[in-house]
Amino acid sequence: MEIYPKMLNFMPTVIKAFDIRLPRNAIQPLILTKGADQLQVSSKFDERENSSVVRNFGNMLVELSGIVPDGMVCFFTSYKYMETIVVKWSEMGIL
Repeated sequence: MEIYPKMLNFMPTVIKAFDIRLPRNAIQPLILTKGADQLQVSSKFDERENSSVVRNFGNMLVELSGIVPDGMVCFFTSYKYMETIVVKWSEMGIL
């Protein structure tokens, strides 16, 4: 962490620090390689609009939303891509 203040030419300071303890893990990264239909899932640029990839990611989110107790945050590479995927999920009946 010592390199960032030097690279960015700033000196970070802490005004107030809060000690927070959560009873369970709040963030759980997930890597998906195959969908429920066992087709390959990828986030490569040239495959990200493939209908099976879009369907599998959508179905995975629907399934996870049923068991994740406090909600989820899903990241998209851009607003435009998010809009495209939401339209496709709607057309596929996933939403």
